[in-house]
Parts: sequence; structure tokens; C-alpha cells
Amino acid sequence: MFLFHQVSATDGDRGSFGTITYTLGLSSGNTLPFTITKETGQLCTSTVLDRDEGLDKFELTVTATDGGGLSSVSRVRVTVVDINDNRPTFYPVLYMVSLSTHSAPGTSVVKVTANDPDAGENGRVTYRTLPEGGSNLFTLNKDTGVISLSRSLHGKTNTVISMVISAEDGGGLTAPVNARVNVSVVAGSMASPIFEQGQYFFTVSEDVLRGTAVGVVRAGTKSGGNTCATIKHSLCDVIIDHLTLGH
Repeated sequence: MFLFHQVSATDGDRGSFGTITYTLGLSSGNTLPFTITKETGQLCTSTVLDRDEGLDKFELTVTATDGGGLSSVSRVRVTVVDINDNRPTFYPVLYMVSLSTHSAPGTSVVKVTANDPDAGENGRVTYRTLPEGGSNLFTLNKDTGVISLSRSLHGKTNTVISMVISAEDGGGLTAPVNARVNVSVVAGSMASPIFEQGQYFFTVSEDVLRGTAVGVVRAGTKSGGNTCATIKHSLCDVIIDHLTLGH
């Protein structure tokens, strides 16, 4: 247990009428991760608090009662402060894209993403290209994770350029697994389509009817080729038992 606060009440009566005991309550009725010493008013934690897995604020009610049954109420607000106990995590860890030799410098190629559930500075993620996995043909925005073409791809047809990206949060913790980006350079306007987002998140009710649309994913080409070309989508074999995809 960790003592973090002590409440105190006074009573002008003498003897048993002036003896004060303290009780703890929570207006919402949830189980409290705190205890109070009834004789002293000391507030302690009763379990390990994890801001990432539970509430980060608690409104407590402390009642002081004297020996004659008279009472007074005080409210205590407890805020659970975040600590840097999570590492940023890439998802996915492998990015595979195609890029046309006609692509102009400045073209956005792909966005890598690492998530960190910590709050504030501890949850702010920055990216960098590792020396052993970099390329002078591309630049990486350290704050957004967007990789852009910085030089012409002339003469690079039918090559695969690989980059290794690391992620670090504001508290100095790094991703346990680095991301790898493989860029396939193809001739002319033959570049494969690229999704507008690296990740899509949709929320759906558990009792939704079969056939209900849960979201839309979009892909397009990065090369200035035939923008009217038909793009077909398919689901990978990853947890798709209850999903279908419209082409």
C-alpha cells in the first residue's frame, strides 16, 4: 500500500463525543482501489494503479463521524499520473509499396505508424531511419512517419529499395521491433496502388445485422498514370471470418 494523502477533521466536544472516525465512499458505486485508516484519515492505494488499463481520475467521498453520530463530508479528487511504462509499437512492421520511375521528388510514398498508449510527451512518437537501413532517395518526416521521394528514380527500374525505421517515445523508450519498408521501383505508370491510410479503424456493434457496411478503405496510384484504372481489393487471411469485402 502507498500512502498518498491524509484528511483531517476536528471536533470541539470532549471524550467519546469528540472521537472521530473516517469512512470512504465513491458516488458511482465502483470498487475502490483505495483504503482509508478509520482512526487517522490516511488514504492509501489498495492495489497497483495502471492509468492505461483503468480510470485516471477518481472522485472520493470521505465522511468524518464523531462519537455522537454527527458527521461531515469532504470530497477528494485523485488523478493517476501517467508514467512512461509503454514502448511504441509498429503495426504493421512490414510495408511494401511500388513506385513508378516517373514519380516526382516530393511524392509521398508511405506512412509508417507506431502507437504508444502513454499520455502527453511519453506518448509522443518520433521516427528515424537507421543508418544500416537508409536510402538517400527518400526522406522521412520524424514527426509524422511519412516517407517521401527526395530524388529521381531514373535508372532504378526493377529494383527494391529497403529502409529500416525505428520509433522512440518522448521518454526515450524505443520500439522493440523496427519497421521495414520495401519500395519496388517499376517502369512508367505501372506502379501498384497505395492505400490512402496505413491503418483503418472501424467500430461496430456486436448485434449488427449481416451485410452492414462497417467502413470504407481507399487506394490509388502514386504515379500520374491512368487515374481511371480499376482497382480491386481483397481481404488477407487474417481474422476475416465475419467480414466480406466489396470490390
